[in-house]
Amino acid sequence: MKLTDEQIQSFLINGFIKIQTNLPEHFHQTIYEKVTEAFKDGNPGNNIYPCIKELGNVFKDANVNGAIQSILGEKYFMQPHRYTHVSGNKDQSWHRDSFFGFLKEMRYHQPWNLMAFYYPQNTTTKMGPTAIKPKTQYDAIDPMRCPSHIQNINNFTSPDDVLFECEMGTVLLVHYDIVHRGTRCLSKKDVKRFLFKFLFSRLDFPSSPSWNHNPCTELWDAKNVGPLQPIIRSMWDWMLGKPVRLVPLCDDAYMQCINDLKSQAERGRQRAAYMLSCSGVYDILIDILSSNCESIYKIEATYALCSCPGEQVVCKLCKVLEEKIQQSDCFYFIYVLGSFGERARQATDLILKIGADCQCPTIKRYCCESLCSICPEANDAILNFLKDVLLNCRDVVPESNKLKDRNSPYPHARYVAALCLFRLGVNASPIVDSIIYAMLNDCNRYVNGFCLLSLQSMNTHDSKVAVEEYLNKTKGFCLKTNKRSTF
Repeated sequence: MKLTDEQIQSFLINGFIKIQTNLPEHFHQTIYEKVTEAFKDGNPGNNIYPCIKELGNVFKDANVNGAIQSILGEKYFMQPHRYTHVSGNKDQSWHRDSFFGFLKEMRYHQPWNLMAFYYPQNTTTKMGPTAIKPKTQYDAIDPMRCPSHIQNINNFTSPDDVLFECEMGTVLLVHYDIVHRGTRCLSKKDVKRFLFKFLFSRLDFPSSPSWNHNPCTELWDAKNVGPLQPIIRSMWDWMLGKPVRLVPLCDDAYMQCINDLKSQAERGRQRAAYMLSCSGVYDILIDILSSNCESIYKIEATYALCSCPGEQVVCKLCKVLEEKIQQSDCFYFIYVLGSFGERARQATDLILKIGADCQCPTIKRYCCESLCSICPEANDAILNFLKDVLLNCRDVVPESNKLKDRNSPYPHARYVAALCLFRLGVNASPIVDSIIYAMLNDCNRYVNGFCLLSLQSMNTHDSKVAVEEYLNKTKGFCLKTNKRSTF
């Protein structure tokens, strides 16, 4: 069942929505029994899905599937990472999830990624439920990686925190970047709280509402949500597939925004940056990207620039990027250009040149993402660039599959290249042999996984043969995942 306007608006504000499946009680009891049995040999990690194939029925459920489609569009997919959490005797730290161990400088205010938490048992406050900090999906500050001199309110418990008590069969859909934690189990009963975490992502930009939308709500302006109002209004426009509304500022409001950019409070800085961007005043935000200020201020300005209406901002970003072509922080500009999608086609050659000429895997990664968004039909030059990153972006020190290698920027760039090739679908078929090679031979499990998804989406003769042989060999399991290396 698709969500309503009110439910989408609530998700954009708070960052989560609770969905109840229509599956019978005995289904969830069976899942609980099977996961209890599976854990006797250790946490299956990514392999929980092939271990308990019935889990697929949770996401085929009409309520769950309809809700995910409403947020991510009909072309969404399940990522190859999944994990099962069981409550323990300690609270987790407040955190945002990494990307399977990889850290990312820039995330997404727009709902490109979604986490689904499925609970196969009734969950009470004594069983260690999930705790969430509502509205934190838009914060640039990571509670676990914040410089000591920057104000960070998200590593402390707050009266606004939400503890999720729920019935068996509940699926909690949360914005990927929300701050959350698992809480400790206070119950002495021998009943474990299991939580299955699955990740979903959208494949393309929205072109129209993907939920049960009433056109009368089109100009909703989120006026009652406080300082987040310009952010959430921009997200609403983006979800509708519409250009972000141009909202001019009077002189007094403009000066207030300029002053608030220097505020100690993150919400004040965010509001100011978005108000400037949505009014078409982008020069000062681009200046922040070009300055030597703290990265947190650059990140906030980058997010805001993604909602800048009009075409002139693309020209200005390209002009400044040409001057910063050799600088390590040019990825901020590349990220913004990618967020504009096909609006930024004029940046294609420039981004290709930067990606091809630099040796930095982080910049190459952002180039992959932006090119895939700007030019989804993928010309030969883009395919050759993605192929080069997929096969050749490697450290001089040989990689392995040990835990410490998950933070390396090189496999991070390769898996993003594989993900981009998946997003291109059949347009990636000219380099099918390279994708098959990486699926079979890369040492990183997420490169393998996204290459498999790419081949499945291609649906050509060569890709179908490769997929069939691979799945016959693996039976759907990740061969690099085991109880010592779960993800």
